[in-house]
Amino acid sequence: MKRLLFILVSFPLLTFSQPKLTVPSLDNIIQFYQYKPATPDLTPEAMTTSHGRIGFYVFKPPGYNPDSTYSYPLVIFLHGVGERGNGTTELSMILNSSLAQMIANGASMNFNFRGRKSSFVILMPQMSKEYFNWQNFYSDAMIAYARQHLKIDTNRIFLSGWSLGGGGAWKYVTTSPENAHRIAGIVVAGPAPDYENLSYIAKENVAVWAHHAKDDASVPLHLTTDAIGEINKYSPAIRARVSYYRSGGHPFTGNAPFDTLNTYLYPNVYEWMTGTSRKNSLATNQPPVPIAGKDTAITVPEAICLNGTGSYDLNDVIIRYEWKMVAGPASSRLSIQQPDRPVTTVSGLELGDYTFRLTVEDEFGASRFSDVRVHVGLPAGGANAVPYVEAGRDTVITTSELTLRCYTKDYDGRVLSCRWRQLSGPVPISIAQHGNWALVQHMTEEGVYRIELTGIDNHQPAGVGKDTISISRLTSLPVYVLYRPGKSYPDRKGGIPLRMCLLLLYVGFLFVPIYVIYVASGCLQLLIHFVPDRQYKYELQPAKLFYPRDVPPF
Repeated sequence: MKRLLFILVSFPLLTFSQPKLTVPSLDNIIQFYQYKPATPDLTPEAMTTSHGRIGFYVFKPPGYNPDSTYSYPLVIFLHGVGERGNGTTELSMILNSSLAQMIANGASMNFNFRGRKSSFVILMPQMSKEYFNWQNFYSDAMIAYARQHLKIDTNRIFLSGWSLGGGGAWKYVTTSPENAHRIAGIVVAGPAPDYENLSYIAKENVAVWAHHAKDDASVPLHLTTDAIGEINKYSPAIRARVSYYRSGGHPFTGNAPFDTLNTYLYPNVYEWMTGTSRKNSLATNQPPVPIAGKDTAITVPEAICLNGTGSYDLNDVIIRYEWKMVAGPASSRLSIQQPDRPVTTVSGLELGDYTFRLTVEDEFGASRFSDVRVHVGLPAGGANAVPYVEAGRDTVITTSELTLRCYTKDYDGRVLSCRWRQLSGPVPISIAQHGNWALVQHMTEEGVYRIELTGIDNHQPAGVGKDTISISRLTSLPVYVLYRPGKSYPDRKGGIPLRMCLLLLYVGFLFVPIYVIYVASGCLQLLIHFVPDRQYKYELQPAKLFYPRDVPPF
């Protein structure tokens, strides 16, 4: 009682004794994903089983036609621990995260990858709160429902899940060979491990694509690494694969792997599914056909676009692209922008002849390569070559000044001068130039400043090369948000215990500046308001302003 009285007395003193500070909007710190109301393509359903009633969502892609000759691949999505519910009034909680949220926000689930089209039917059951791990009967019920009520391709049934749901996917295909035989592939993201016999995956040729953030504080990385390694010890026809993410923590893996674009992965998991089927086999597999493009010639200092989108695989799918230079002049400036994508840009080329190699690999491990040759020369007819100019990489700062260094080169003469100038920004800035470097000052306001570097050579008329750099000026205040898993504070009755809120706020007032508390308390209020009745995990962690994608959603 005395402690509570002390908190209540000191709380207003600490609050009003601090100077008033401008607090950034929470919208600049974190994205709160909200789902849309169910559409005719996303409908709630229920079925009664020997284990009780199961509530679930059925998603049918636009243009779904049960009378067509096309059979739809099926994806069963298992949610995380926070989305458990009664299957009726709490069913919409499923739509708060990961793949379910993307579908509710308008994802069509129609894909056309290298000429192979797929439109996915999605089933999303809700697990009861009486269970702490996914039970296999949920997946059995979804398969039975799909066979009876939907036009599905039984050779292309995929089981996917995030966190606890990923553990449920592992569990289902490792419980028995019969279970594994029903599934074409699993996509598991940041899974809470729950598997029994990984050899069933290898023996039944279940395709596996696991995903894990290297800084996951909730589920140790080695659990996924060990599982993938164990499966591949059995030399499966389809080697289990894993994608690691450098940062983002546990929540990030609920979204990145299920992204319906190619923001993080190429191919993405659905494009991978377009070519994955239980009909495929190692005995009948045909290796992919790489097409690196036609030989070409460019003039310095142009960049070259390499395009391998013509590559294809007749029976499954290309899962790996790799561009590399195998011959050509040594160049410290040469850069292949995205060597793991079919289309990439190469810059920093010197005069001479280059050979670039595209290697493609399918999910059975078969690979082939194709070469493309690039000649880099001076302009025809003795025309002047434009200088090569590098302004530097885009950067983020928290101070009001920055030193920039440039690189310039002229292939048929010399660079006489370099000039820096501001193109845009929140306020005018000053640029003091000293040879190949410049001091940029007075970036006093937050925002993005764009600066142009111009290089002029010694020809008449002069050749002019240009490049730009973006400088993002952020706040210098140590802003914090609650987003990464930390200590758990469960409340089975719903919401967060009032005493825990007071404790978190009180500790914050004692040890961090007041503006941090405004942001943190705002997050708590939003969480209590938007997502009641679930288990929460909180920890104060730093986050960048103006970069919501750097902060994983809850």
